[in-house]
Formats: sequence, C-alpha cells, structure tokens
Amino acid sequence: IPFIEFVDRDLDEEELGGDIEWLPPPDISQVTFYSVYVAWDPAGMQRSKIAGDVIVGTNFIHLPPEKAVESFTHVVVYTKSPFTQQTTPSALRISDTIASVEGIVFIDKDLDLYEVAGNVTWNGTGDLFLVTYYAVYFNSNETFDAERTRVEPDVPPTEEAEIFVAPDTQPPLSIYSWVAVYTSSSLAERTTPVAIPVSDTFSPVSDVVFIDRDLDVDDLGDNITWSTPEDYGQVTHYFIYLAEEASGAGRSQVSD
Repeated sequence: IPFIEFVDRDLDEEELGGDIEWLPPPDISQVTFYSVYVAWDPAGMQRSKIAGDVIVGTNFIHLPPEKAVESFTHVVVYTKSPFTQQTTPSALRISDTIASVEGIVFIDKDLDLYEVAGNVTWNGTGDLFLVTYYAVYFNSNETFDAERTRVEPDVPPTEEAEIFVAPDTQPPLSIYSWVAVYTSSSLAERTTPVAIPVSDTFSPVSDVVFIDRDLDVDDLGDNITWSTPEDYGQVTHYFIYLAEEASGAGRSQVSD
C-alpha cells in the first residue's frame, strides 16, 4: 500500500476518530481484503483491529470517535489474500488532534434573580482548522457527563468568538449553574467542555419612599427616593413606574 491518510477529527485530547483512507497496491490480483489496526509501532506490535476486514475495491474504513489513544502510535494496514495476511504492514504515524477553548467570560447583565443575559466570549485554541462550529450550553457541572441545556445558535469557528444570551433566560440556575463551550468537528462534538460557573447578578433597589405632597384629589407629586442595590456594577439606569400591583402589572412609566 503506497499511501495512507488519517486526519483525526475527534477534538478531545487522547481520543481518535475519523476516516482512514489508503491507495491500493499496484497489483491487487491476489488481494481480497484489507485489515486495518491501530498499533504500538509501525510493525504492528500490540495492534487493535478497527472493525472487520475491508473488501478489495473499498479504500477506507471509519474509526468511530472516542477511540482512546492509549499507547497506540500508528495506523497499520495489511493486505490479505484468500490464504494469508501480509506479514509487514504499511503504516502511518498518528497525530492526535486537539481543539478546545480558553478564557471564557460571561458577565450576567440581567439584574433579576435566577435570570441571565449578556455575551459569552472565549478564545479558540489548538487545531481550529478542523472545528466546524462551537456549541454553548448551560451545564450542571464542568465535566463530560453533565446535564445541559443548549444556547442557540451554533457559533462559527473564529479564534475570538462570542454568543449572546437573551434577557430573561432561565436555565434554571438551580441545575444548570455552569456555562460551557464545546468545539465540534464534522465528525463529532468534543466530549469534554471548558466551563466556568455562572454568577447570577441580582440588583434590586430597596427602601423605596414616596410621600404624595400634591393635595388635589387623583393627583400625585413629590420626590421618589430609594437605596441603591448592594451589587450595582451592572446597573446603568433606573426606570420608575406607577403600577397597579407590586409585581409591576399595569405599570406606566413616569421617568427615565
């Protein structure tokens, strides 16, 4: 076999996946099958077979994602006749593709408790040319076996990327308390995310006071005062309303 190609499209470190392709030998008159393995060296030592034999005329085999690298260093391909398997294989050194992210930042700009909003930003690292998109989730933890809920849409694979979380988003945070970013290739989404804990911004005012000093019936007037929130880092404006209920129902804005 004069040529073997394998591009690892599993983006996790120490995991492999993708199509293994090869060119047939110049003379295939006695070849009936190909046998494909991963092995510890180019001679096929401690090899592990990938699926079944491949019939001559087919020059590729699919390696499913999440194949552990372990001590495997090479892909080896043997030709087989009706009587025997080739003794010395053709070999290709394995290159483990790694594509991840770093520097995730998410500042919650929704000031309500248990609601989040704002831009999630991050930087791509590694073999980004194999990344087809980034996927963002709210996760129950930072590991690969987390429960999760998706933030749409897919994000194009740029070195500096971001996604906008719309106001009033309720993951809910009692379960999904991490924001996680996964890289994805044409083969599969990365198993292990990079994640940061969500810090829920809650910025209510307190001690609201209004004493009506307009003495006419059905008329109101005078200053409204309040105490600023304990966490006011994301507060830029106050909006004042008159409302029919304490929940804000039936409100009418009186000031910016």
